[in-house]
Amino acid sequence: QNLDIVARRFSIGGYVIDYGQAPVTGGNGGVFANGVLVRVRASAVGAGPMVATAVQWWYPAPTANGTALQLAGVVTDFAGLGSLRVLGMPVDASAAKVSGGPAQSVGNGVRVIVGGVLSNGVLKANTLKIRLAPGTGGQPSFSLTGQISTFNSIADFRIKGQPIDASGPGVSFVNGSAANLGAQVRVMVEGSRVANGVLIADRVTFQ
Repeated sequence: QNLDIVARRFSIGGYVIDYGQAPVTGGNGGVFANGVLVRVRASAVGAGPMVATAVQWWYPAPTANGTALQLAGVVTDFAGLGSLRVLGMPVDASAAKVSGGPAQSVGNGVRVIVGGVLSNGVLKANTLKIRLAPGTGGQPSFSLTGQISTFNSIADFRIKGQPIDASGPGVSFVNGSAANLGAQVRVMVEGSRVANGVLIADRVTFQ
């Protein structure tokens, strides 16, 4: 949303993205415009615009009636549970079972997962899970899945080039332990912050 091709900025949910130094890949010759689905990579989220390191066109959502669909993203264009958008997709969640918080907390800027069936271009949601509501004290979430490409220690390893530190005292390990970490091991790493370009892990799940 709010694409400014001169200033090379746009917004996703409540975040302003500065892609002035970021390559835009994919798209197959399509027009980069409001409503296009993209994936943004950035080193950190802080005060001011998020400075993107890469912007990639993402797969368009299906449109055929009767298609089962689940979307995870930030709520925009909120006019009530019966009229909102997630990743640009119109959603009717008026009949959805809401979990993760009170239905009244759903609004613009709230991160949700919605699931349902498409009908005439609208996702008729039967479930809506609140992931993060502004002002509730939640933390942003970062996740990365893949094989460990470089492993020096639990405080210094990489997945897809991203430095990761899983040495913190509160890190939980699922389906294994810290001793199982090593090169070529496939894991999903989740964390709530990035410090100096390093993802600080809260949870490591062995896959």
